[in-house]
Amino acid sequence: MLLAVSTLAAQNIEHKIVGCDTLTYQYTPIDQNYSKTSSSGRLAYKLFAGDPWAIMLLPIYTLETNFGIAFTAKYYKPKFEISPTAIASISGYYNISVSGKNKLYHGHSLDYGAGAKSEPTRLWGLTYDSALNSPYSKYTSKEYSAWVEYSYQPTETVTVGLFADYSYIGARKLDTESAKKLSDTQLTTSTTSLGAHLSYDTRSNTSQTQQQGIYTKIEASYLPKLLSNLSNNLWSLSATFDWYQPLWRGATLAFDLYGKHSSKNTPWLLQCQVGGDSRMRGYYLGRFRGNTLISSQLELRQHIWQGIGITAWGGAGTAFSPNDSFASRKILPTYGGGLRYYHKLFMVRADVGFGRNSYNIILSISEAF
Repeated sequence: MLLAVSTLAAQNIEHKIVGCDTLTYQYTPIDQNYSKTSSSGRLAYKLFAGDPWAIMLLPIYTLETNFGIAFTAKYYKPKFEISPTAIASISGYYNISVSGKNKLYHGHSLDYGAGAKSEPTRLWGLTYDSALNSPYSKYTSKEYSAWVEYSYQPTETVTVGLFADYSYIGARKLDTESAKKLSDTQLTTSTTSLGAHLSYDTRSNTSQTQQQGIYTKIEASYLPKLLSNLSNNLWSLSATFDWYQPLWRGATLAFDLYGKHSSKNTPWLLQCQVGGDSRMRGYYLGRFRGNTLISSQLELRQHIWQGIGITAWGGAGTAFSPNDSFASRKILPTYGGGLRYYHKLFMVRADVGFGRNSYNIILSISEAF
């Protein structure tokens, strides 16, 4: 949600890796002749944008965060942009961040950002069976991060990049059951990672509600123990493949395949997490964790009338570790549907997802992928 709501000032499609999820978000240029539209259109323009600023305030909801309010702004110039974002909810969750981008020369760019997050969260257990069958306990996750990324785009479809980021993650305010479950587990991590990525993107919008093309990305990262509080050097490798195909009028078939593998000594706090508002939407984020994550989803998106659309999806995924190895029974199904409202300046998404002994409700902006 953090990245999904913070982009409204220039037509583009971008991707960020957050934890083990790839967040895809799209923003639309502000037409300087927009004031010539209807009175409701002029009102929306005055509320949300005015060159060089774009500002938005909107409600959000997921099972992880509960009901909340998100504020985001973007200051945009052709070669520079910066986006502060603040999210807070009635559960005590908050997420404050700022990100920026400088376009350098001939396809070179520099992205950077920093953030702080506190999230009351749930813990079922550290293995598949305990995560599926045990009652949940509670703790609070604290995260602080900063990152910088250099990218070069030699062609319109190919991007290569190098990045470095710092991350602190801590488990605080453990209740009695969480303290028992995590008694032999590292409760704080402070890490610096160095990495590189390569992506290929041919996507284009055939209409406001339809998209066509493919997006692929491979990313590798290395976490040296010299720059962390870890006892071992760690590494991870992730891959994403997204495919979009228009069908009949107003319909798009979208497919997402994602995988990530990290070294066997990866602490529990840094493991891949199943669930959330992007992939495996029927599960509470972090209920299932592991060193290896594989997920896929197939979604049909159908425009109905004016700005209203519907969607239905199905998928599967699993997460496992060396001490909790893969088995076919651990493949988790997910399915669900939702409503979409498309506006010139934004898109609102309301989804209900279901999984094995699980469900999730999501109110957000931008498509899941």
